[in-house]
Amino acid sequence: MAKRGRVPLLSAFMAQYSLNEPLPAEVFEGGSDPWIGYRAFPTYSGQWFWRRTALFAPFVSGVALLQSLLIGVSVRSAPLGWLTAAVGVPIWIAIATAGPAFAAVVRHRHLSIRWERLAIVIAIVAGVAVSSFGQHLANEFSRAYILPAYAPYLSGMAGAQHADVMTVWLIRSGSGAIFFCLGGGLALRTYFREQSTWRDAQRARELERLRQEKVEADLRLTVLQAQVEPHFLFNTLASIHSLIRPDPTRAEATIEALVDHLRATMPRFRADIGSTHSTLAQQIEVCSSYLAVMKVRMGQRLRYTVEVPESLRVHPFPPLMLISLVENAIKHGIEPSPSGGNIVMSASVEVHGGSQQLAVSVTDDGVGLRTGAGGGLGLNNIREQLAARFREQGALIIRGRTVGGVIATIRLPYTESLA
Repeated sequence: MAKRGRVPLLSAFMAQYSLNEPLPAEVFEGGSDPWIGYRAFPTYSGQWFWRRTALFAPFVSGVALLQSLLIGVSVRSAPLGWLTAAVGVPIWIAIATAGPAFAAVVRHRHLSIRWERLAIVIAIVAGVAVSSFGQHLANEFSRAYILPAYAPYLSGMAGAQHADVMTVWLIRSGSGAIFFCLGGGLALRTYFREQSTWRDAQRARELERLRQEKVEADLRLTVLQAQVEPHFLFNTLASIHSLIRPDPTRAEATIEALVDHLRATMPRFRADIGSTHSTLAQQIEVCSSYLAVMKVRMGQRLRYTVEVPESLRVHPFPPLMLISLVENAIKHGIEPSPSGGNIVMSASVEVHGGSQQLAVSVTDDGVGLRTGAGGGLGLNNIREQLAARFREQGALIIRGRTVGGVIATIRLPYTESLA
C-alpha cells in the first residue's frame, strides 16, 4: 500500500515543478550574486541555459581572444592571430555550452524522472564528446597553421617536430576534466540535489498546510463547543423551569442528572478542545451522561442503548463528534416524533476501500430524514474535522432507514494495535 501511494505523491510534486519560473527560496539560497544568478532557475532549464550562456560565453570568448592575441604577437602575424580567434572562439563556446544545451533540450521533453536523469547524464557526456571533437579540430588547426609559424623559434629544440600542440591551446592531460566541468558536468550534482530539496520543501509546505488546516478545524471545534454547551444547558434549564410546579420530583431528578453530567463531562469537554488524545470510551461516557439527562427530561419518550464492544472502546476517537450526532438524533429525530423513539450507539470494524475502518454509528427510529437534513453546521464541522485529520480515510455518512429513522456513521482508520 505504501509503495502504491508514493508514486502519485511524487508525480504531484513534479507536476508543480515549473521550468520557466525561479526556484523557491527553500531550494535556491544563492542570494543576488550575479555570478550564480542563473542557478536561481531549475538546473538545465531553458532560463538556466540562456542565463548561464550569457555569463560563460563572454568569459570563454575572452580566453580565446587572449590566446589568439598571444599567438599573433608571438609570431608577429596579425592575420594568424585573427584566424586563430575565428577558430578558437566558436570551439570554446561549444565546449562551454554543448552539454548544457543538450541537457536543456532533454529536460524540456518532460520525461519521467528515471528517464530524464539518464538522458541528462547522456546529454552531458555528448557535450564532452563535442568538446573532444572541438579539441581535435584545434589540434589539426595547430598542426596546419600554428606549428609552422613557430618552427623558426623551435628549430633548435630537440624533438620540436613532435611538440605537443596543446601547449598552445590546452593541456591535453587535463582536457577531459576541463570539458566535463566547463561543459555543465558540475551542475549534475546540483540537478540531483535540487530535485530532492524541492520535494522536501514541497512536503514541508504540505505538512504546514495540513497543520494550519488542523488549527483552523480546532478553532471551529471550539466555536462549536461554545454553541453546544449553552444550547444544551438552556434547553435543560427551561425544561426544569417548566417542571418545578407541575412535577417537582421530576424537576429535582433532572437537576441531579444535570449536575452528574456536568461533573463528569465538563473537565473532559475542556480537555478535548484542540486535542486528538481521546478514546471512543471517553466519548461514549460523554454521550451516555447527556442521554441520561435527556432521559429524565423526556421520560418514556426516549430510550437508548450502547452496543460497543470493549475491545473497540480503547481505540482513539476524535472528541465532540459523537455527541454532536447524538444531539442531532434527539433534536431532529426523537423530539419531533409524538411517540419518541430509540437511540442506539454502536461500533464495528469494517473493510472499506481495501483497508480496515472503525465505523461508529448513532441510529434512531425517529421521524427520519427531512429536506435539507445532513447539511447543518454541526455535521459540516464533523466532515471538515475528518477531512483535516484523516483526509480521504475519514467520512461521515448520513442515510435513512427503511423502517424509519436515520443512521449517522463516522468512519475513520482502524489500527488494531491501538484497539
